[in-house]
Amino acid sequence: MELKEFQLNAVKSLFEAMDKPVRDIILKSPTGSGKTIILTYFMHQYIQSYPKTVFVWLTPGKGNLEEQSKAKMDKYIHASQTKLLSDVMTAGFEENDSCFINWEKLTKKGNNALKDSERTNFLEHIEHALNDGLRFIIIVDESHQNNTIKADEIIQYFRTEKIIRCSATPKGIAKAEVIEIPEEEVIAAGLIKKMLVINQDFPQTVETEDQTAYLLERALQKQRELRAAYLQMDVDINPLIIVQIPNKSETLLDGVERWFEAQGLTYENGQLAVWLSDRHENLEGIDAPAAPSTAVIIKQAVATGWDCPRAQILVKLRDNMDETFEIQTIGRIRRMPEAKHYGSDLLDSCYLYTFDEKFTAGVKMALDKDDQVCGYQFLSLGKMMDFIKKGDDANTALEKAKGHYGQWDSAAKYIDPRQE
Repeated sequence: MELKEFQLNAVKSLFEAMDKPVRDIILKSPTGSGKTIILTYFMHQYIQSYPKTVFVWLTPGKGNLEEQSKAKMDKYIHASQTKLLSDVMTAGFEENDSCFINWEKLTKKGNNALKDSERTNFLEHIEHALNDGLRFIIIVDESHQNNTIKADEIIQYFRTEKIIRCSATPKGIAKAEVIEIPEEEVIAAGLIKKMLVINQDFPQTVETEDQTAYLLERALQKQRELRAAYLQMDVDINPLIIVQIPNKSETLLDGVERWFEAQGLTYENGQLAVWLSDRHENLEGIDAPAAPSTAVIIKQAVATGWDCPRAQILVKLRDNMDETFEIQTIGRIRRMPEAKHYGSDLLDSCYLYTFDEKFTAGVKMALDKDDQVCGYQFLSLGKMMDFIKKGDDANTALEKAKGHYGQWDSAAKYIDPRQE
């Protein structure tokens, strides 16, 4: 496994932070920066240098993120000694273990992992390991979702001196050592897309009675344009549209499904997928570069911890989400499918289609002398989050994080399409 320079620098910074007199270390890494590669490489190197260590990697959610992370470490680090919760319950914690545990499986009501039973319970496994002289280091993945009182109570049982909290959108921890991976370095390495383009191909004035159909039509047009561009470069990638709908919106869900069906994209032919808390269809293999599905419908399931680098277009039908959730969701379309740029603004960008005013307000288009669109504004999410962290309100951060796409500087005039 060959790490990028910024990834090696992050590993070095983690080692340095381990020697500092603070318990909490925050690894702030943009989505797509290879956080799992960085951490698994660090874990392996650390165990080689410091025996009697056990890493416990805690994950949130219902997406089997702990299994994905374990599988990645098994792939990247062939000599690794990895376990899931079931393995810990059977064999306990052992020297040099890297244990991947879904947080909700420990705290969910009715789970046997924390109950007295015929097997030694989870807390007793921790005590046995501590009595054997083992030292626990905790990694809290997607820490913005794990920041709960109950989580901290469980972590205390490990009596750890170090907690590494990881997220693209970390929540503040007092007296923490912060390691931040600059988004510009991740872009320069070709791992994530250069730009987020908002509402490209919209006319100067949008007049429609069906906003949902309007957004879906523009997204599907963009998907077909991207697909053709990849094939022209002899690259077999089928770009994926993510359609995000609000909770408790069965009528809207039905309308989206009917619209796709009218375009020939159905669950039956494998070109449409859905990932809801109570419904999964056509998700197996969806992350493959040339998977048949053109679109996947979601609510919140894939906002965190889902890797599908061919995802390139987001249709956002859901308004009023908190900023952490929005950044995490848009992060799903930022990965480069082959971890490299193609030298094409079209393929090196990701696309958002929405009528959410948080994103559309003030977004301008550039027109040439013939009143033809020749440029757009786009949003740098990493910069936006940095400005918010430094104290800017969301609107100020949004404005400061905008950039230009296309022939912006040479345009004859600039317009706000919502006011023209």
